Amino acid sequence: AEDTGRSISLQHLLVVEGKNGPVVIKHWGQIWKYEDHRTLNYEGGNTWLPVTHTNAEVEGTWTQFVTQVDESPRYKAFGVWVHAANTSIWTSRLSTRPLPRREYTKRNDYDLLMATNRHVITPEGWVHQQENRKLVSREGKRKFLCMETGLNHYRRVSDETSKEGFKLAETKWNQTRAFWGQVRNCWNKVIADADKPVRYALMVDGNRLMSEINVLARKAEKGEVIERVAIRDVLTKFLR
Repeated sequence: AEDTGRSISLQHLLVVEGKNGPVVIKHWGQIWKYEDHRTLNYEGGNTWLPVTHTNAEVEGTWTQFVTQVDESPRYKAFGVWVHAANTSIWTSRLSTRPLPRREYTKRNDYDLLMATNRHVITPEGWVHQQENRKLVSREGKRKFLCMETGLNHYRRVSDETSKEGFKLAETKWNQTRAFWGQVRNCWNKVIADADKPVRYALMVDGNRLMSEINVLARKAEKGEVIERVAIRDVLTKFLR
């Protein structure tokens, strides 16, 4: 985690049981920024439209930018924190995002989610609430397929077994965090410099973006220094 006062970065890591013991898997990331002037609208077709907001629109707001496993964008929206009693609640503006992995690997009957996010900070951790509308947007027509409510609980734990997992995850992350920071910076530059929607191909020459980024990540894990130009070359190959 990184906290500068106006920007907070969090990286989610999973520790799961593998054939030869615990395995650390990089998961999604989230970057929070105070009075950020840029958000992203997902347009469908693996395309994100950067949207610039006025000072009046962003006053007192925080954006939440959620990145996918390969640091490509997933969604970015702004909202306001409300602090009352012993809780703090952030509610986003309505935003659009791609199908989650659990959906796009199994179905293709809708094209994007229109969502409102809510994060509730509690003494034990935080609760993530989602109100998702599944939108079909095809052949010039748009209709909602259904509405879905999501609920995730995150609780602080401190038992000995968890401590072992935390230590393993921290060790693994320290081996590659500089590399993934460069990947994120490259994506941030792509989005910041964009004068048109940002789109990337799912597959190029039979490979996914995540596969090619992971090749570099494994080298970084072994101590090899990965130059930023190598990361840019991979992104350029997939950007359209």
